Amino acid sequence: MSEAKSPLIYKAKLESVCVFLSILSAVVLLIVWALAGTIAVRNISIALGLLASTGWVLLVRPNITRSDLIVPALLMGVPIWLWIIYFFFSIDVAAQFKEMVGTWFRVVALIIFGLNLGLICSRNQSLKKWVWIGLLIIPASSFLYYLYDAYRSFGWNIAGYTAFYKTKVAAVYFIMWPLFLGCAGIHKCFY
Repeated sequence: MSEAKSPLIYKAKLESVCVFLSILSAVVLLIVWALAGTIAVRNISIALGLLASTGWVLLVRPNITRSDLIVPALLMGVPIWLWIIYFFFSIDVAAQFKEMVGTWFRVVALIIFGLNLGLICSRNQSLKKWVWIGLLIIPASSFLYYLYDAYRSFGWNIAGYTAFYKTKVAAVYFIMWPLFLGCAGIHKCFY
């Protein structure tokens, strides 16, 4: 009897490890994305999150309907369009290939990781709080760092405030909210 339970226990433990690594990778990624000099941590988090979340999907095999595939298809449209441009309309093939395997490979990996993470969080609602905490750490830490700089300079108007890459914070943080709401709206329309 214990031999029959052993594979189930092993699968459950492996599933929980995949969930833990996926959530950890997402939170680390959200925290370090806007910090300078963290490309290695970002790449490790992307790879670990992609592998762990894909492992979870392969273990659990969640029920995915056709309407669940609308948002992923729309998200994958941009990288697919870029590959079409690369193969049929490219002017500088070497430069575009370098960009495709560098930047856009990470984009595709993050889309898959994000979709898998959504499946994980839909199974266990309590995990969403960790993703939200990761999202809220970016503006909270930026604001605290601004207060620290204001205290050091004895004034509220700090010229040259550069705690984080402002453009990256704006892109990651302020564009993410409309994207989340838009995807939720599309998903809601089909249920």
